[in-house]
Amino acid sequence: MQGLVSSVHVPEFQPILQAGRIYVFRNFVVRSYHGHCMVSPSTRRICFGDDTLVEEVANAHDIPTYNFRFLAAADLPQAVHNHAYMSDIIGEVVAAGPEQALFEDVAVLRRKTVDLRLLEGDIVEVILWDGLIDQFQELMPHHPDPGTTVVFTSVVVQHFNGISLSFCFKLL
Repeated sequence: MQGLVSSVHVPEFQPILQAGRIYVFRNFVVRSYHGHCMVSPSTRRICFGDDTLVEEVANAHDIPTYNFRFLAAADLPQAVHNHAYMSDIIGEVVAAGPEQALFEDVAVLRRKTVDLRLLEGDIVEVILWDGLIDQFQELMPHHPDPGTTVVFTSVVVQHFNGISLSFCFKLL
């Protein structure tokens, strides 16, 4: 299940909630949800409110923190523009393109492409945006060695003919 924190509550919860940690939540509402960018197969989400309490679980080392839903090459055609459910991909980095600047109306967006060979042998293009470029380059400051395997989480398939994956969240 995933959660929704309204923009009013983001300043309160953003410093507390961190990826890879485990929490106990109190005083929240669970609602049905079938919207965009679902990182969980659940059709419900936790909605934080004014009186929601969050406590980090101390000694949670026995609880697994990651669960992956790897997207196979055969699943790509059905996943095009399906923002309702995001998946994960694993593969070998084949090439990393240069960083590009895209000029929008009020901002400059940075973009970088990474070619990835999936387990089945298919090559896909993963598009990294802005801060995720920095994270990728921090983990791989030089061209990755042949055989370097990466996991991209929470991807949305944008194109299929010349396969592209738009990368939203965290690189592991």
